[in-house]
Amino acid sequence: SSGINAEWPLRGDEPQSVNVLYGEILLLDESERLQNLADQCLEFLVEKGLMDYEQNRNSKSVKLHCTLINTRWNSNGPKTIDATPLLSDNFELKNFGNCVLDRLDLNEMTTDRDRKYVNVTTISLV
Repeated sequence: SSGINAEWPLRGDEPQSVNVLYGEILLLDESERLQNLADQCLEFLVEKGLMDYEQNRNSKSVKLHCTLINTRWNSNGPKTIDATPLLSDNFELKNFGNCVLDRLDLNEMTTDRDRKYVNVTTISLV
């Protein structure tokens, strides 16, 4: 599937109180190559002791997505937004364009209060 989806701060909350809004990835060729690559990267990191499945919410499959809005770490603004208009039928199949995957960036999230992503390494895929 594709379109806009949301994660609520707590189960049972309503879309009027969303802290993460993301777009799902729709693969053009349905070969699942990108999903397989992401899952193999996760498996490698776990095998090398650099990550555990708990850090990935006990999922053995990576959720392919594009983060559109994330207020989780926002210290100077609202912690949640009302995503009701964005989750309407008008945006259900919204196309945000195409992207060619030409590199793989491995990033680590810092543990300080700013929660930034720091690039660890980049692998060219072309």
